[in-house]
Amino acid sequence: MAERSMERARANRESSDAYIRSVAAASPSEEISEATAVRDSGTISADEFERIKT
Repeated sequence: MAERSMERARANRESSDAYIRSVAAASPSEEISEATAVRDSGTISADEFERIKT
């Protein structure tokens, strides 16, 4: 019984960790990369891009 409880707790923890990773905010480098793509497409100006970087 204790083994099943431990296994269930481990599975729940892994599931929670996976969910948290999937919804976590993007890293700063990912945000800059996305901003670069948006700037290159002409959606934002160079000034707006510089504000995002800082």
